[in-house]
Amino acid sequence: MCTEAFKMPMKDSWEGVQNVWYVSPALFPLAIGIVLMLLRLYLFVLAFKAVGPRRVISGVGMIFDRDRRALRISAPVMRFFTIVTLFLFFVYMNISRIDFFLSSLLFLIVFIIMFYLDDMIILKRLFLFYLTGSLVFLIYFATPLDSTATAHCRYSTDMLALWSSLARSASMPE
Repeated sequence: MCTEAFKMPMKDSWEGVQNVWYVSPALFPLAIGIVLMLLRLYLFVLAFKAVGPRRVISGVGMIFDRDRRALRISAPVMRFFTIVTLFLFFVYMNISRIDFFLSSLLFLIVFIIMFYLDDMIILKRLFLFYLTGSLVFLIYFATPLDSTATAHCRYSTDMLALWSSLARSASMPE
């Protein structure tokens, strides 16, 4: 965030009027980036104080069950992974390629369900299903299949997204 903020103009001149640094558009993202770095550092120090450096370093290995090598993920961590995945695919892939209303509707349906349900099995299934569907869309957009389908039918991407959402809703357990 800070790197991108430094690419913005810090001061500029428009129509002969010189703008000073404190009215720069880079100031807010730069402040947010610095605050986030300080908070990250604070959390890192707190983790070292609370559990010690050995437990912090081996923390990644604690996610895996050593006997079965299966993931042991709690519901809050699963929600976090799902929310990050939802936002990444929504912002960087779906908004620019799928109709805004349709992609927002699909995003909100999954997003709301993630906070409404408490069943870990359903959360994992929903996450894997959304991730699989998003990866299919990623492959669809990365290959010439998108341009070929759009040449034959103008709204092919929207129809694929609608079909995908109907398939998702039909496969949801009750």
